Amino acid sequence: MGEKSMTAEGFSIRQMTEGDIAFGMTLDEIVGWNQVVADWVRFLRYQPDGCFVGMVGGKPVGTVSTTCYGTEMAWIGMVLVHPDHRRKGIATALMKHALDFLDARGTQCVKLDATPAGATVYEQLGFIREWDFHRYQKDGKADQEALAIGAGAGGGGFAPPVTDREAFGVNRDQWLMRLAEGSRVEQFQDGYGMLRPGRVATYLGPVMAQKADTAQVIVERLLAETKRTVFWDVPGPNEEAVKMAQRWGFAPVRPLTRMWRGKKLIVGRVKWQYAMGAPATG
Repeated sequence: MGEKSMTAEGFSIRQMTEGDIAFGMTLDEIVGWNQVVADWVRFLRYQPDGCFVGMVGGKPVGTVSTTCYGTEMAWIGMVLVHPDHRRKGIATALMKHALDFLDARGTQCVKLDATPAGATVYEQLGFIREWDFHRYQKDGKADQEALAIGAGAGGGGFAPPVTDREAFGVNRDQWLMRLAEGSRVEQFQDGYGMLRPGRVATYLGPVMAQKADTAQVIVERLLAETKRTVFWDVPGPNEEAVKMAQRWGFAPVRPLTRMWRGKKLIVGRVKWQYAMGAPATG
């Protein structure tokens, strides 16, 4: 990020609409992020009042999203600024706008997943480092068709297990059911996992299980569904998940830091989390 404190002249912020998704995808492609159109549609429809676009001269220049899990916890993501408008304080202004929105809702705990460069900037906004993790990657066939999602994918009858609330820290059932609609799903009594298409690679996550054996079966079945490159965001504190990713031939490619800000830190059972849902939403 590395922003100056002064925003661009004529800068303003408005709510995001679905008409802004094409701009968001352009930013994704510029920075090499993995979102597809369905991802933007999903978090915008889930939190239409909490996704924002920065404007300069009547044109969009940056984005930020929020994903609220009640008023207990929320996530900030998709902090993106077009290269022509960086180092003008736009990302910081968008972050402050998102935080004001969440504070007005009475959100107790705000979290985000930061790059090493972003973490320093977020600390200046009051965020505290919680724990580190890595994105793991296993290369596949670049020309492989994207994962087919539809009838028979397994997401239609998905019911989030009660144990997910204990693992994640709050109830995110409504979000998970939306996520399942666009994912391949494996579900057991003591765990579940999802696999979904991405722009650059297929994304594995979330995966939650009370036992490592269950997580192993879930991951094995999901990875059998694709021959594309796969991204897997592995919680650092879950040593068994790290070992599992390495056994499957995944290698760490991107360091990230989970951070929080608010009245209290909400902590789930990270040892039950074998793959995160996405850096933008937890």
